[in-house]
Formats: sequence, C-alpha cells, structure tokens
Amino acid sequence: MSTIHVLTEKPVAYDSPDHIQPFGTANDNSINKRFNRKLLRLIPPAEIRLLDIGCSGGGFVKSILDAGGFAIGIEGSDFSQKRKRAEWATIPDNLFTADVTVPFKAVQQSSSTEAEVQIQFNVITAWEFFEHISQQGLPGVVDNILQHLAPNGLVIVSVAPYEDIENGVVLHQTVQPRAWWIAKFQELGLQYREEFMNYFTYDWVRGGPHRASFTLVLSRNNEQPLHIDRLRSLKLFYLPWESCRPFLRYLVGTLRNQWMSLETFLWVVGLLGVIFPVAAPQLAGSVLGGYLILSGMCFLGLAILKAAYLNRR
Repeated sequence: MSTIHVLTEKPVAYDSPDHIQPFGTANDNSINKRFNRKLLRLIPPAEIRLLDIGCSGGGFVKSILDAGGFAIGIEGSDFSQKRKRAEWATIPDNLFTADVTVPFKAVQQSSSTEAEVQIQFNVITAWEFFEHISQQGLPGVVDNILQHLAPNGLVIVSVAPYEDIENGVVLHQTVQPRAWWIAKFQELGLQYREEFMNYFTYDWVRGGPHRASFTLVLSRNNEQPLHIDRLRSLKLFYLPWESCRPFLRYLVGTLRNQWMSLETFLWVVGLLGVIFPVAAPQLAGSVLGGYLILSGMCFLGLAILKAAYLNRR
C-alpha cells in the first residue's frame, strides 16, 4: 500500500482571484463519460496515470478512478476541501491543494520502504484553468507540467477566451484567442497535436466545438505522443459515427425546431439508425451497430405510432 502527497511551499493560492472570490471552485464538478470512453480506449485503465489541474469538485478524477485508472487532482483554493464539497468527501486521498504557479512535487510513498518517488503522469488535464492564470504565472505552471509529464505523455486542456467578472473580481486573468495559446504553449515547451483533436472531436470534459471555450491537445516539443498507432485505428473505428454527428446535430437542432415535423423527424432518424450500421463495415456485427439498429427501430416504431394516432384523429 502506498500514500500520495503533494509537496509544496504554497499549499493554497491565497492571492488568486478564484480563491478570493470563489466561483468555479465552489460550483464546478464536471465529467463527460464519452470523453472517458475515448480516453480509456486510447490509454487503458491499467495504464493511465492522470493528473487534473484545477480539479474543482474532483468529479473527473473520481470518474477515472471508478473506471479502474489512477488519478489525482490539484486545486488552487481550499474552498471545496474545507467544506468537503462534491468528491472531496468521497476521495480525499486523491485530491490536493497547491498553487501550481510555484514549484510542487506529487510523490508516492511506499509503506514498506517509506521512500518518496515523484509520480510521472501520462495524461495531464486542465479544464478551463489556464485563463485564470496571469501571463507572468504561465511559465511556472507549464514548468510544473513538464516536470510531472511522463515521456510521450499528453496534456489536454480547454481555455475560455472571454472575460469573466464576479462581484467586481476579474477571474479570467489571461484572455487570448486560440492561436495565441498555441504559440505560447509552443514557446514554453508544449506542441499542439491536431491528430488528437480529430479523435475526441465533440467529446471533452469542458469546451469543444459549438462551446464557449476551445480545447487543445499537447505534448512535449519534438516528442511523439504515446499510442499514435492505436489512435489511427480508433479514429477509423469512430469515423462512421463522427462523420454523421454534425448532420445529426443539425437535424436535431435547426430542422427539428424550424421546419421538420415531429413525425418526419422520427422517420428520418429511424431510417438513419437502421441503414447506417448496415452500410458501415466497421459497425457490422458490433455492439455499437446493434445499438444503432435497435435505436433506429425504436424511432421508426414511434413514427408509426405517431402516424397512426394522427390518422385516427
């Protein structure tokens, strides 16, 4: 059995606007099971070692632990810790506080040898965190990430490029567009990885397409990220579904609300659910294919019931 510690000279970011005026740290507890499924297919639970910076309520950390992975979270404010809010009450041994703009060290201590070994993480996440750091504090944060990032590891972040003021306190300290952040991370030692963006697509813990904040996947400059070959095969696996998602979003949103009747909507979605798995070889005989066909048949059944109801009237 081993215990985890985060060693730091500044256990709370007392001068951070987010500690002075708690908002996200007092309310957020985000998870996304679709993101988890994709991440854990790329890096299996037995292999993943994840650090979530700016973990807030710790929900994402707990979701990785529940899936069988190893994960810890670090939050700058002790607001949730003191109140045992959200997952601070359920996984206190995996959630810590520290000001990550100054050096810290996450270590694991073996009960048999009592030796402390710094933990290396193959995934480090930071969901809508970096905009809360001043430009002067960014090098310190990235240096801490590089110190804890395992070889070939991934850094996955979302950034909100807009101002956020609560009760007169400016929470977003660095408000810059996506291109600025990509260049800044490159300057500090982290390279943008477009190939992973096309894998996660719409599925992120926070942010993404059609959201207020954007997402980035990064790795060390001039270093090949882990599991590139597996990434290619997984992208092929998800290709049929990801290809039709924009159309389905448009269908469910604009068409459904503006001109498509409920009956037509049910017919179209039902037919797509039945035809698409048959036409896509990757889905033939798979669980996902069976699920889509079953869903399509349910939609068709609802369409028939709707039509029968209208005819009877």
